[in-house]
Amino acid sequence: MTFLPVPSRNKLLVAPEVFKSISHRLFTKKSLIKHKDQQWVVLPFDDVTNTLLVRHNLKPPAPIEHLYTWPGRYTPFKHQVETAKFLSTYDRAFCFNDMGSGKTLSALWAADYLMSRGVHKSVLIISPLSTLERVWGDALFESFHHRKFEVVHGSKSKRLAALGRKADFYIINHDGLKVNDVKKVLSDRKDITLVIVDELAVFRNQKSLRYKALWDIAGPDSGRSIWGLTGAPMPTGPTDIWAQARLVNPTLVPKYFNRFRNEMMVQVTQFKWVPKRGWEDKCYSMLKPSIRYSTEECLDLPPISYITHEVGMSKAQSKVYDTVFKTCVAEAAEGQIVALNEGAKLMKLLQIATGAVYTSDKDVVDLAPTPKLTQLTELIYETNKKCIVFTPFIHSIDMLYKYLKKSFSVSKIHGGTSAKKRNEIFTEFQQGELEVLLAHPQCMAHGVTLTAACNIVWFAPIDNYEVYEQANARVSRAGQTQHQNILHLQCSKIEQRVYERLKSKEKTQGVLLELLKKK
Repeated sequence: MTFLPVPSRNKLLVAPEVFKSISHRLFTKKSLIKHKDQQWVVLPFDDVTNTLLVRHNLKPPAPIEHLYTWPGRYTPFKHQVETAKFLSTYDRAFCFNDMGSGKTLSALWAADYLMSRGVHKSVLIISPLSTLERVWGDALFESFHHRKFEVVHGSKSKRLAALGRKADFYIINHDGLKVNDVKKVLSDRKDITLVIVDELAVFRNQKSLRYKALWDIAGPDSGRSIWGLTGAPMPTGPTDIWAQARLVNPTLVPKYFNRFRNEMMVQVTQFKWVPKRGWEDKCYSMLKPSIRYSTEECLDLPPISYITHEVGMSKAQSKVYDTVFKTCVAEAAEGQIVALNEGAKLMKLLQIATGAVYTSDKDVVDLAPTPKLTQLTELIYETNKKCIVFTPFIHSIDMLYKYLKKSFSVSKIHGGTSAKKRNEIFTEFQQGELEVLLAHPQCMAHGVTLTAACNIVWFAPIDNYEVYEQANARVSRAGQTQHQNILHLQCSKIEQRVYERLKSKEKTQGVLLELLKKK
């Protein structure tokens, strides 16, 4: 045994032969004692000691394991403990754990532990708009009752007001950093000493305004700690990592982008570059210090995780949705909406939420649902694996297909797809290079095995629990070896309530009437 923690006295006993291998000057306060017939060097059992020992390639017991009472209703899984240990050791680091592995709670536990030890006072969390409240806000509310948090979103005045209120955690969306007055306040806040960036790969363009804002707030010269979280650091290729590495640990990458690109890529035409052989290992060697747990390694995870991402509507969507919903409110007050016709009203609102809606003449109006489409793209990149996307309307399938084929290998299946064509698509998805399968859930409800995927994204919900359950079961079948994620995209109260009922195995009938009564 080379290390013996004594948490009750905040002491760490180190075997003398191990201590001799490192510089004595690093530890000015030390003494020798005899314990269990063995000589030990006595060091403080704290995070400074831990970090120094780790930097000497030693593996001491982490203080967080022995000195921290993990708050909340969830008991951390082994990989979450290891992730929290890692993050609490490094001021600037990457976490590449897969989607659904619980890295949100891991980062919050690590931050909360360091705050309890006086290392950090306040923390800034930067995340996608869809996860401000439904992921980060919910996690803080459910598991950290002793901490106060503020969601920094809305108009500039609302954002500044939120930052003006005292809190332990401030949660802001990626593009919120670009607001000049907000950026200045964040840059000047001396109490915010740790920045957690969720979906760090969004900041892969060093020329973007949000990257420049993040650089001012948490760059290497800011004096702040930064943890970058993402399951897919290279969504489009090796050049994605340069800006991220430059932000977190610039010592490992060339100073200039062109030099980095020349090391990783070769130019084959005037406008086309392709990666050099061995680029993957070179890239990951530049993303240090880092930790990664794949879902396959997280053996103690439950078999399926349900994750909700809340996004906004486009202006066109919002205008049409508000008009239709107000009409429904008026009709309900007059008794015109009853159980018999409620379903049709519900379907119209769900159509609007997908961004493609039928008119009375059966024409399709594209409402340009940019926020939802952008989030869908980011989710597919983040999964870093094959993905099934469900949407309950054929006309929204066509819209999504045109959008997704710009970035991914994608095929679509709906009621008009022949049996022969479906079989060809299923085979290509299971055995070939097809990345995304876009489908109407009723066409995938029974019998089909698609275990090549472990992630399903619902672009909008279906109003039938049996169809929902059977569609999800396409990936949860014999032969599935990976943890599965069921991802819900929502931009309206209607979708939120339908998803809630589907997850709780309730009928969706009456959901619109329920919301209308509240109005």
